[in-house]
Parts: sequence; structure tokens; C-alpha cells
Amino acid sequence: TKDILPSLAHFAQKRKLAFIQLIDADVLLSNAAFDDQTTMEVLNDRIQECRGYTNSMLIIDIDSLAGVSVNKSESNMGPSNSFSFMKPNLFAWTIDVLKRPVFIVNDNDPQHNTEQWIFVVASSHFVRDSFKLVAKFPFSEEERNTNKQLKEESTVPVSCTRCKQLFLRSKNEFGECTYHIKKLINYQDRTVYSDPIPYDAPPESVSKERLEFFRYPCCHQNYDPRGKNGCQVGTHIWH
Repeated sequence: TKDILPSLAHFAQKRKLAFIQLIDADVLLSNAAFDDQTTMEVLNDRIQECRGYTNSMLIIDIDSLAGVSVNKSESNMGPSNSFSFMKPNLFAWTIDVLKRPVFIVNDNDPQHNTEQWIFVVASSHFVRDSFKLVAKFPFSEEERNTNKQLKEESTVPVSCTRCKQLFLRSKNEFGECTYHIKKLINYQDRTVYSDPIPYDAPPESVSKERLEFFRYPCCHQNYDPRGKNGCQVGTHIWH
């Protein structure tokens, strides 16, 4: 909010607006609005005060007002996060407020302008997307591409190039991937190999005699073509 307020203030000055009202959690706190009835009374008083001016601007910090709760859960694809509003009634109130504004702009006759602007500020992707869906605001091309990418990252598994496990990119956390340094040493002839046995080689085609000569220089464990029990820990990587 603090990043965009100077721009909104400049806009208000340019439009010669007489009054600016910011509604956020601090407004409720300063008025001891701790229950639903008092909260609505304070909010509606602020709306009426703003509408008392012919030219005004109302700024609603919906992140601060409605609040966002993050719920963590575990699944077979790893940890995941889900989001919800801490005060869904205030999110619904914001949507309702948007149905009320009326602004009539006539640049040819500034003396008779009636401008009542409403700006809803949100930094959370969850809040922004929820607001745009309910309020039927169009998404920008950049937002559509971002949402498409986020959806793919949370639903389409990919294979890690180090440990070969399938994972969701949205749930890729440190400690999920265990691996060895790729270079291998054949202790029989002291030569170095990058991948002496293909990962997808059938188990019956890999002899124990052949495996026992190859070891990882990082921990001296015998080579495992399935990439399990790695001594290095990190996040999954993919191409």
C-alpha cells in the first residue's frame, strides 16, 4: 500500500479532488471496531464522509482489511499451501461498495464535475485474483499468463534431473531432493565416469559385479542407478 499511495495522491492532486479516505485495519483499530456491528458502523461512516464531498477518492486496502490465512498441508507430492480470507465479510463488503460509486467527469466544464473514485489495493495474488473474479474485473495478459503458469506448477508433475523423482514445482522445498555428485569413480581402473549405467536400464540388465566397482566420490557409496539415498540435500531441479 505504501508504494502506491504516492501515485494515488498525485492522481488526486491532478484531478483536484477535495478529499481522500483510506480504509484499512488501522482505521478499525483506532475506532475500537472489534465486533461486526461496530466494524460496519465505522466503515459505513467513512463511506458517507467520503460521499459528502463532490470530488473524492476512497482507497480500500483489502489485504489489511480482509486478511489472508495460509494453511499448510502435506500430500504424496509434498507440502502445499492453501489460502482463505480471515474476514470474508469484509471482502464481501468491499465488493458491495464497488456497486455504489458514481463519478461523472466533464473536462470541458470542471466546475460541474462529480468524481467519486474508488481504488482497491491488493498485493496478495490470492486477494487480487479473488477480487477480480468476483467483481468481474478483466485480467491483464500478464496476469493470465502468470495464473496459467501457477496452475501448471501446481498440477503438472515434472521429473527432477538429479534424483529422478516426480514433483510439483509449486511444492518444491529444500530437503525434498537427495542426490549424489554426478561424477563417478570406477575403483577397479581408477577412471571417472559421468553416467556408466543409464537411469532407465532394466534391473535385470545391471549386474551386481558391475555396480560394485562404481562409487560416488562425495560419500564412497556404491552407485545406485535409481538415484536413491543421496548424500546431498537440496531442492529439485528441472529443465
